[in-house]
Amino acid sequence: MEKEKFNAITKKQFTKLSRWYDSAPLRLLYFRKIYGKIIEIVSGKNNYLKPDYSFLDVACGTGEVIYRLAGKYPSVNFFGVDFTEAMVEVAAQKNYGFGNVKIIKADAAKLPFNDKTFDFILSSDALHHFSEPELAIKEMNRVVKDKGFLLIVDPSADGKIKRLMINFFGKLLETADRYYSQKDIETLLKKSGFEVESEFTYYFNNFVFAKKHN
Repeated sequence: MEKEKFNAITKKQFTKLSRWYDSAPLRLLYFRKIYGKIIEIVSGKNNYLKPDYSFLDVACGTGEVIYRLAGKYPSVNFFGVDFTEAMVEVAAQKNYGFGNVKIIKADAAKLPFNDKTFDFILSSDALHHFSEPELAIKEMNRVVKDKGFLLIVDPSADGKIKRLMINFFGKLLETADRYYSQKDIETLLKKSGFEVESEFTYYFNNFVFAKKHN
């Protein structure tokens, strides 16, 4: 599918989703576990949210991860970008009142930030929606600082059976460019100058944690 057509369909889909993305059923069945694991990684024993650090959530959706972190880490600067205006509106409203949060409408393939701006970048449940995944990863590499970190979370397509199932059922429910295995994501990251430090599967998703080369 052509990039422009794919992006238009994706925006339309997420405009509709923005109305109930934070609904209790979806949260309880899926996002609660994913968000919880992300927050555990980001703010756990290694604590990647040190004072004056900058955190970027690429394709932030309704800004839920930022919302859960911003109040606890008032000295960290949080930024969220999403290319669907309706999602940006929900995320901005949700995080209204936090002086350390800024939500921006932007495409992952063309991030509106200077080089080496962020200490930590997150992109969750978004990679499979990117029409230009290689360019998006390169942009994340550009805006993250040397020795900065990137966490990619995306539905797992490891193994023939799982790949067949997610490609069939996933594409019935959403617009997806493709679904990735851990090896696929690792290859994308390495090509863009990231070094993969750890990777695991949790609750149907691959978590791939990487660090930028000097």
